[in-house]
This record gives sequence, C-alpha cells and structure tokens, in this order.
Amino acid sequence: MRLPRIAFLALSALALLTACSQDALVRKFSSEEDLKVATRCIDELLAGRIDEIQARMDPPLRTAEIRSVLEQMVEQLPKEKPSAVKLVGAQLNVTTEKRESNITYQYSFGEQHFLINCATRTTGTERVIFGLNTHLLDASLEETQRFKLEGKTPLHYAVLLGVIIALALTLAALIRCVMEKDLRRKWLWVLFIIFGIGQLELNWIDGAWIFKPVSIQLFSAGAASIGYDGWVVTLALPLGAIVYLVRRYRNHRAMALSNEA
Repeated sequence: MRLPRIAFLALSALALLTACSQDALVRKFSSEEDLKVATRCIDELLAGRIDEIQARMDPPLRTAEIRSVLEQMVEQLPKEKPSAVKLVGAQLNVTTEKRESNITYQYSFGEQHFLINCATRTTGTERVIFGLNTHLLDASLEETQRFKLEGKTPLHYAVLLGVIIALALTLAALIRCVMEKDLRRKWLWVLFIIFGIGQLELNWIDGAWIFKPVSIQLFSAGAASIGYDGWVVTLALPLGAIVYLVRRYRNHRAMALSNEA
C-alpha cells in the first residue's frame, strides 16, 4: 500500500476520533437570533437595500462614506440568486455591558465564491450593525482548506510519517497489553500507552508549527479540522508504547534463551 493511501486512512481514523462537525462547531459560537439577524442583513445587501442596512447601523457609521462603501459591495456581488450558502465562521464576545456577534457565510454563485460577514452589537434591548464586509475568494473554502498531500514541504511529510508510526505503535502496544495475561498494574500500563508525551502541532495549510513539551496527546497522534480554518496535525512521542514493546520483546527473548538452555 502506498504512503498516500496509508496517510489518508490514518488521517481519516484520527479525524473520527478528534474532529467535530464543522457546521456544529461554528454554531456553538452563535445563536439562532445572531444567524437570523446576519442573514437578514446580507439579504438586504444582496438586494441592494442600502437604506434599510444604514438605518440599523451604529449611529457613528451612518455617513456618506459608509454608504459609498455599501454601494461598492452591492456592485461587486452577483445579481442572481446564490447557488449555495454555508455558515463558515462565528465569533461571540460577551461582557456585562454588551454582546457582540460576528457571523460569516460563504455565498456561492456558480463558480464564484464570496465571504460575507455581518457584525452586530447588542446593548440592553438595542442591536446595531457595526461591521459588514464582502471578500471574493479564489476558490471555495472546501477546496482551499481540504487535506492535500501534493505541494507540501519535507516537514509536512515527516510529521505525517511520524503520525502513522506513532499511531501504529500505540495501537499495537495497546492491543498486546490488553491481551497479555498476568500483567501487573495493567490499567497503569494502558494509561501509559495511550497518552503520548509532548505535542508538535502542524497547520497543514500554511505549514506553521508549534511545539508544546509539557503536554499529552491521546494515541500520540491527532488530526482535526477546526471549522473552516483547515487541518491541524498533532504528533507526540509514544513513550509508553515504546517502553511496553521493548519490555515485552526483552521478556520474550529472555524466555526463549531460557528454553534453549
């Protein structure tokens, strides 16, 4: 089996263990009311109803300059009905004085894709719009953020190979440990095996990485797609698995030598 196939299977398995549904994850940071208000604002923008948007904007933003910016946004956006709409981002900031919500959607018009976000602020019972932006994408987020092997650096491939090896060692050690009879303190061995030491986190999209020496990682490897920000691959040292497998090898070798004698 070739490495790309192995990599795909390994990352798929890890994703099932560590990744949340993207839509569900994004929705955790927004309420139905936030989504409703943002959708209404964007619908008004698509329809060119600038007056309605300005009437609900923060008073300092109700200027001729802002109106000109809104008109440019309307001009940039296609006039036809979007072929797909997807919630891709949500930020929430709550204090004792106010509640701020920033909702981002991906609007697709055939082969054209736009990010459109609407930010609102609620103070008491009053809600105002304090941010509205549009951005034309080169390709859909599903395309630009998907997990790909081509065009990556040696670091990407090294980390991915390490993930496969660490996961394989951990699973092999865990299975043998559970099946081993008369193993003292088996539950301690299991805990030692399933947690890797340290963490190397690699952003698969841009190659940015961070090392956390004082950390533990379940199964010594992880892969998660966080919202629509791309994949993060995590590698840890499977110390427990290595120690157990070496111990098991030495015990079996000693037993074999004893039988030969």
